[in-house]
Amino acid sequence: SMLKWLLAFIVVVGLIAAGLPPVLGMVYEQQVTAQFENAPRNPVLEIRLADYQRGLYESSGTVVFSLTDEYLDNLEAQLVAQEQADPQTPVTAEAMDLLGFLSGDVTLSFDVQHGPILTGEDPATGLAAFRTTLSPDDGRFAEFQALADVPFLFWLDGTVAFDGLTDFTGGMPAMTGADSDVSFDFSGLDLAGQYDVGQRALQMDGASQSLLVEGPGVLMEFNELTLASSTTLLDEFIWTGDSRLGLGEFALTSKAAAEPVSFVARDAGFLVSADANEAGDRLDLALEYFVGSASGGPDVDLTDMALGIRLSNLDVGGYTQLVGKVQSMDTSTPAANETAMQELMPIITEMLRASPGIELSPVRFISQGESFAADLQVKFNAEDLDEAAFDQLAQNPALAIAAVSADGKMQAPETLMKQWVANSMRTNLKQNLPPDSNLSDEQVAQAAEAQAAMTIETMVAQGMIERSDAQLRSDFIYADGLLTVRGNVIPLGGP
Repeated sequence: SMLKWLLAFIVVVGLIAAGLPPVLGMVYEQQVTAQFENAPRNPVLEIRLADYQRGLYESSGTVVFSLTDEYLDNLEAQLVAQEQADPQTPVTAEAMDLLGFLSGDVTLSFDVQHGPILTGEDPATGLAAFRTTLSPDDGRFAEFQALADVPFLFWLDGTVAFDGLTDFTGGMPAMTGADSDVSFDFSGLDLAGQYDVGQRALQMDGASQSLLVEGPGVLMEFNELTLASSTTLLDEFIWTGDSRLGLGEFALTSKAAAEPVSFVARDAGFLVSADANEAGDRLDLALEYFVGSASGGPDVDLTDMALGIRLSNLDVGGYTQLVGKVQSMDTSTPAANETAMQELMPIITEMLRASPGIELSPVRFISQGESFAADLQVKFNAEDLDEAAFDQLAQNPALAIAAVSADGKMQAPETLMKQWVANSMRTNLKQNLPPDSNLSDEQVAQAAEAQAAMTIETMVAQGMIERSDAQLRSDFIYADGLLTVRGNVIPLGGP
């Protein structure tokens, strides 16, 4: 009868529903362990799956984060070298205490619910659902958690679809606390995103309303922090795509002086963008820092500040080697630094074969209503060096100059340029005054200002700088060993 068939169908579905979670749990465990086993080695940060306990319907485990021994040894060597170089400034107990703190492990615990039926606030179907929390049992993080009086310091919830696509939400809880020196009030952090394990692609957004930190004589406020990232892991250290970190307002108030001093920056942040070519062996990397406005005291009144840095035609393999080597190398002594440079030069030489370039643009700001703008492009032209020259670059880096070309331009208010030149000359004059000099600081400043005005007038007369409406402009080109400034060839000396 129809009833028997219906009951049979229900029994079969029930058996499948009961039997699938252990199977899916095993599949998910294999995926997790494979990700940790196949993860590229990082010379700074080690991430390992310390424990995984698979059950029939649920699993649990721990992931441990720690700085690598070689990186910690390098940090300690730097501190020791600093003390040896300047015995009058010994390494503080706080610095060694911080090193000890960094030497510890950070352990995240997680719980996994096996699919295909995922229960919770938002029931769904999938391979698994997980919840990860940071709630240490001891150490500095445990002390901070107790001070903040929160159940955990960080959390991450997510569901893993059958195709490996992971949707997640997470963040940090709101927390408030104080000890004998510092108090803080944090609104919390919210995160949400998606990770595609097959494509190694991560999309994530985050936001935090406010953080207030007050210490002896100092008050810091961070408001409207935002994060947006859409990236794909290309290589060991390289994520392609775009990331943006924004800060609506940062305020710093110093109460140490008789009159409180405040500094405020608004609409600040930075952008990072990385694009690889189709073959995946060349990379363009761009960074831009920006501040909408900054003010504080009588001299700081800046708006529309931006600094852009673009690296082009980077050899991906060489860049990965370079980053790994720089992060782990020992530069604590002159001898160690020389050895490190000898190890880096062959990597840099190979990277130069890709004809890399660097561009600074935009470089701009408005100070008290007057605009400054500049840009600079530098390129290494590998075709200008023969194979014999490349073979000698590691021993004689100066040979690379023959393959460098550059150009740039600048526009600045004359008042600002005079101030910069005068500051430089004042510093130089002070350093070169004889010990028995009777010149006061005011006299040195007056002499520097006079020399600065004369220097600018001379450069205008020579055609190196153009003056127009209280603005100074100039441009230059460097190519084939010749430097040309506004059409004037500048002798560089040498053979």
